[in-house]
Amino acid sequence: MILFQAVKRHIFGDHFHLKMLKDYEIKAKYCEMLKLFMDNCPPGPIVSYCPFGIHSIAAEGRLHNITPGQWYGPQMISIVLRNVA
Repeated sequence: MILFQAVKRHIFGDHFHLKMLKDYEIKAKYCEMLKLFMDNCPPGPIVSYCPFGIHSIAAEGRLHNITPGQWYGPQMISIVLRNVA
């Protein structure tokens, strides 16, 4: 997902490698970042736990009359991502 790559570059920079996960602090930060994109969210408010997961995006899209499976145009996905973040 392009959004994940953008967030990863923002947090870790251009020179991130999986070998860097041996450092505990970097690994913890990486795991927190992965939680933002989870699709298996625990019960409760989905958006607060994993805002960029597909279920959170679909739930926000339904508020804008977009059903799951429909195409999100550039403007609509920008609005949805702004609202879930």
